Amino acid sequence: MRKYSFLILVTLVILSLALCKTARGEDTSSTQSVESRAHMLHFATAYGLSLTSYMLLKRAGVPSLPASIFSLVIVNTLGALKEMTDDHGPDKRSLLYNGLGSGTAIGTALLFRF
Repeated sequence: MRKYSFLILVTLVILSLALCKTARGEDTSSTQSVESRAHMLHFATAYGLSLTSYMLLKRAGVPSLPASIFSLVIVNTLGALKEMTDDHGPDKRSLLYNGLGSGTAIGTALLFRF
């Protein structure tokens, strides 16, 4: 099971490097570059929070399906609340990356039966 976890971690690192403009040597001073890094941070944070909450619920004896649903709802609700309280208002892309990150985490956990 540990080799799968390491493989997933390596895959996510490679994906984030491929998607990040700094890894491709592009200008990092533009607003678009800053937003891209922020969206990758949203993805990574949602992934980490979802996987952590799912694992904690599983250790507490909650079955897989309710733990995954609860984890998705809580993390995406927190992400939406964070976006609503930002000065610039909610950003649809940030919400999308929150959903993708939490969905990827739960999909990984269910696929590899964590």
